[in-house]
Amino acid sequence: MGKTKIEWCDMTWNIVWGCKTGCSYCYSRKIARRFFKKIADAEFEYRKKYNIETSPLTKPLLRAQIKRFEPVFLFKNYYKSFPKKSSRIFVNSMSDIRWWKEKWMFSVLNKIERYPQHIFQFLTKFPETYTKYKFPKNCWLGVTVTYGERKWGN
Repeated sequence: MGKTKIEWCDMTWNIVWGCKTGCSYCYSRKIARRFFKKIADAEFEYRKKYNIETSPLTKPLLRAQIKRFEPVFLFKNYYKSFPKKSSRIFVNSMSDIRWWKEKWMFSVLNKIERYPQHIFQFLTKFPETYTKYKFPKNCWLGVTVTYGERKWGN
């Protein structure tokens, strides 16, 4: 979990880093470009240690994916423990769930169900994405509205 200065949540849980929307103002992309080596190397070592999806993935490939801000599931972050105290946890400050693989979302929702004392907060620019899943009652779903020309991903 990451502590945050975001006033409406207590911490962030960034299981996925990356987004294909291509917003020119994206702070997450800037963070990924700044920390891609650190995040990729830690993720690679975690996968290697626990024998998780390491082949044919290489450290340079993982670095490149994160630097380009392609959506990447971070097992190291997924398996972090939650605090005992009830908290508001922003799930995706480094991604938009529109670009998550279904298996990633199902894994996340399954874990959320096991922690009813917390509120898990999601944001997306694509609210239709919410209709594809059954969210537990302890999830708050939000929409980010932007104006101007949109640059859509694949």
